[in-house]
Amino acid sequence: MHKHKRLLFYPLIFLSFFLSFPGPDPYGWGRAGSPLATAETSALDEALASITAREIKDHIDFLADETLEGRLVGSRGARIASQHIAKHFETVGLEPPIEDETYFQIFPVSARELGEKNSLKIFWGHRREGETCVLGTDFAPLIISGSGRASGKVVFAGYGITAPEYGYDDYAGLEVEGKIVLVLRYEPETEGTEVFEGEKLTRHALFLTKAQNAYRRGARALVITQGPSLKKPAGPYGPLVASGETGMQNWWPYRSDEGRLLSLAMGLEELDIKEAPLPVTFIKTSLAEKVFSQGHRSLKEIEKKIASQLSPRRPEGLRRSPERVPHSFPLSNLRISLEVDIRTSRLKARNVFAVYRGMEFPDEVIILMAHFDHLGRSDDGYFPGADDNASGVAALLEVAEALVFMPRPRRTILLLATSGEEEGLLGARFYTEHPAFPLEKTLAVVNLDTIGRNEPGEISIVGAPKSPWLDNIISKANEKVGLELQYDAQSLFQSADHFAFAKKGVPAIFLTAKGHIDYHTQRDTPEKLDNQKIAQVARLALLALWMIDQTAERSEAATQDTEAPKGWLPATRAARLAGEFSKGNSQIDRQNKKILALLAEGVNIFALFYTQRQPDIEKERR
Repeated sequence: MHKHKRLLFYPLIFLSFFLSFPGPDPYGWGRAGSPLATAETSALDEALASITAREIKDHIDFLADETLEGRLVGSRGARIASQHIAKHFETVGLEPPIEDETYFQIFPVSARELGEKNSLKIFWGHRREGETCVLGTDFAPLIISGSGRASGKVVFAGYGITAPEYGYDDYAGLEVEGKIVLVLRYEPETEGTEVFEGEKLTRHALFLTKAQNAYRRGARALVITQGPSLKKPAGPYGPLVASGETGMQNWWPYRSDEGRLLSLAMGLEELDIKEAPLPVTFIKTSLAEKVFSQGHRSLKEIEKKIASQLSPRRPEGLRRSPERVPHSFPLSNLRISLEVDIRTSRLKARNVFAVYRGMEFPDEVIILMAHFDHLGRSDDGYFPGADDNASGVAALLEVAEALVFMPRPRRTILLLATSGEEEGLLGARFYTEHPAFPLEKTLAVVNLDTIGRNEPGEISIVGAPKSPWLDNIISKANEKVGLELQYDAQSLFQSADHFAFAKKGVPAIFLTAKGHIDYHTQRDTPEKLDNQKIAQVARLALLALWMIDQTAERSEAATQDTEAPKGWLPATRAARLAGEFSKGNSQIDRQNKKILALLAEGVNIFALFYTQRQPDIEKERR
């Protein structure tokens, strides 16, 4: 038997030796002289016991109540929620982060508000009376639209694109000055694939780019529709709209305190929120098909003809066939009269934060965060947002109260309740640009979002592959909590507030129970939540904060994100493998999982040894 073959018996020998001794205790659960020695362990147990499902329920019932009307960022309901959070911070004895300041961090939100004078009429042939279209049913002004009136003859301009870099121009030979221009959404497709940049849409697909192009050519207004055969696009270009819809709920998803329709963003410079220089409205596909049928044309056939006369993209750019004639033309015997009424205003939103100040390194900070805003209300009711994210806020408030049972930490712990998460992580992004503590002094961020539904006792850790040292700490903390840690939701990493910190280089982890059938609906109500589970997640967060505080300096902790030695799999990964192996098997209890984890850890150590010996083994083979 070759020497390297005999190495295969080493894990079994090692395992017998390993199981004869107590396991490693790097965080000193109760070990004399450790960070969690007897006195501190007693305080920790008292703090953990102070987190209760009853108090969790009380906080959620308040935040999800109808009087808060869904807690839309910048709304009256959001202000009430922020006051509740700040009052709790003050009551339990936490301080504002900045001396002589309040618990609030004010940030601006731009609002595009749909006014009362929005209309669209279509005049067929020589009729003097136009057909009145219904707002929201037949048409919807786009949030990028300028305000104003326009009327005139209609010209169809393909996709409304002029792209010399691709040899493409829908306006070639077309006179549009003083007219209403009708165009298709997105970009032309050939055989189901966008042809400018393959499946990736370019800037020419943006509403604003189309509007600016029409304006430069003298158009009075732009009307956009979605082609009947279009597939769902990739990238941040807005949702696909069904043939019989106007996208009203997509362009104008919120309501102000006064009941007016809103669209919100951090600022007008964000994506499509910049205002176009002319009125722009969107009409449903079925209405556009009716427009073309009056001239005995088919919109679907026009789409196909545009695609059929486009050749595939080559290195020198897209080229038309030599006989290519643009499928852009005047729509005879048709006039449109429209008005768009949109106002821009600035709302004041606010984050809420408080600190439990550190004794040894008070300028270094560990952040626990949760967003308190939700979707507001609609015509038929309000969105309670019990799981998303009253559950996370309730856990954060319980941790805030539990902290005062603990000895003063070495570092400062910051509790951060953000607003505007639903509209694009607005509050979190604002904090990272205006932090209460320098981001380079921020050791870690733990985010709690949507933690109260689905399987009892299960919680997903999102971001573990990007911050393994932080994952290790949470996994170790969980030994005292007993949750089932899942790692199946890494695709959500960019979808929640912690991502604003991760983009700035701060280690960040996101704890979530994931979505469900009631997510972002009016059915997300308090009685459906597992408050015991939320309390368990709160205890896990408290333990994680405490253990992060006991670790090495940030510079040392950050190095734990670097590549581990080849062949090594951290112990928590071994435990995870054991957990996946036993998931759903009632005959395998937690003790057996620990044994499996120890076995996997032994295999890891063997793997490291084997990897280090591999060059010698290869040499012996030769």
